[in-house]
Amino acid sequence: MIEEMDEKNKKIYRVLNYEDALKKNYVMNTYSYKNNSYSPNSLSFGKSNLITLKELFGFKNEEVFEEKFQEAISGDGSEGRRITTLISSSLCALLHFYNVSKDNPLEIENTLYDEVHFEIQNTVFKNSKPSNIDIALISHENDKIKKILFLESKFSEIFSLKKNIEVGKKYYHEYQSIIGHDKDFHYDIVNGKIIFGLNDGMCYMQGIKQMISHYLGICSFIKNKSDLNEVIQLDNDCEVMLGTIVFDGWEEKKELDNYSKAYCKIAKLLNDYEMNKESDQKITILDDILLYKEIFKDYPLDETVKKFYRY
Repeated sequence: MIEEMDEKNKKIYRVLNYEDALKKNYVMNTYSYKNNSYSPNSLSFGKSNLITLKELFGFKNEEVFEEKFQEAISGDGSEGRRITTLISSSLCALLHFYNVSKDNPLEIENTLYDEVHFEIQNTVFKNSKPSNIDIALISHENDKIKKILFLESKFSEIFSLKKNIEVGKKYYHEYQSIIGHDKDFHYDIVNGKIIFGLNDGMCYMQGIKQMISHYLGICSFIKNKSDLNEVIQLDNDCEVMLGTIVFDGWEEKKELDNYSKAYCKIAKLLNDYEMNKESDQKITILDDILLYKEIFKDYPLDETVKKFYRY
């Protein structure tokens, strides 16, 4: 199957080991409902989503996986199809994080997280689509939430390079406040739409745009305490953090490095804006991206998951 792909996608799929799935005839070209056709450049597990994943990966904690799978496909309505795409960032998040619990805590930057949730929705603006954040990690202390770390998951998206990206006009005030006259980013009104981009070079701009939207969604979450979230009840003394975790098994690191640099720049702008904002409860943006293989190198992942991502 990989022989049919263009060179860009061949490079992407080589980081995965899906030989077992091929032998079981589980892999097929992904069907595009938008174009009504199959794409040779995108592969998926071609049978019933949950059943397929359980048969392929043989999870140690199957009951928990089923619960977290339902959370992970509860987003904008198309996650159920996307999550069985082999290079899905949502699938990557689910397979890695699903078993985080009190029995299997995950340490990130000296904090032990003992609870996880997927596809957390927060309102950005009234009557508009919510912000859907892939992962919410929770750290407890004396049965109270000590820290929440919201993470956006990225896999091969970092290869989608752009200099500029379109943003909804309703964001203009927020971009004006956060970006200002920064030397690294620009935003302009063109034909009634915001065009947001880098002043120099290209990177995965959609991910940079998402960080701003997620930040605004978490601001709403803090202000309204519950908002769209029935799962997470926020305490006033809880520390709230936002970041991005990126798959890092690529032979070439140029695109990853470019995205990391742009991420660091937007993280600094968001942190500076947050520090100058009047708020009793602050949000901290992680200074740099997290890397999957670094974070999970000592974590007891399912062996089938480690094999699939070539640990």
